[in-house]
Amino acid sequence: MVGTNFMKISMIIPAAGLSRRHPPNKLLDKIDDKTVIEHTIESYLNHHFEILLITGHDNKIMTEAIPLSIKKQIIIIKNNQYQDGLSESIKKGVVSVQGDCDYFGFSLGDKPFIRKETIDTILNKLEIE
Repeated sequence: MVGTNFMKISMIIPAAGLSRRHPPNKLLDKIDDKTVIEHTIESYLNHHFEILLITGHDNKIMTEAIPLSIKKQIIIIKNNQYQDGLSESIKKGVVSVQGDCDYFGFSLGDKPFIRKETIDTILNKLEIE
């Protein structure tokens, strides 16, 4: 894979928001028979990142909505301080990384249309620098 042969990248996906602007939870909306959060996670699976999904008040519903085949490949962490905002989810993800990593990546849970080419471009920039 581009960029990941020698680098460990931990991708933190905050998904702990309260969905005040799009109740009940936009991450559980369906696009082509998959949830928004499922599409977002799948964008990163083929890059062999360590993926940490940070959930909040909807932890149980969110966890149940993710297929077992995906759950086996990610780490799901509940952020009990989700009401304190996005920074708490990021901190929770950073301290939950398994071992050392070379880079952190952050992708909001409601970004289901990230293209592989976009991720590859970013990884190639990391290799150059």
